[in-house]
Amino acid sequence: MLSRNAGVRREFQAKLALEPAFIADADARLIWLSGKLPHRDDFLLTDLFRREI
Repeated sequence: MLSRNAGVRREFQAKLALEPAFIADADARLIWLSGKLPHRDDFLLTDLFRREI
């Protein structure tokens, strides 16, 4: 995605330059990138099922 979309690539590089914590957190980078996808899943990172014990 970054190689095909110059706008997203610039945003990503700017965020990396401004936020050292973002560099260190692979999950945060993945979540940020997934939010830029055109077919983003609204249920990303939600717990759809709860189990009661």
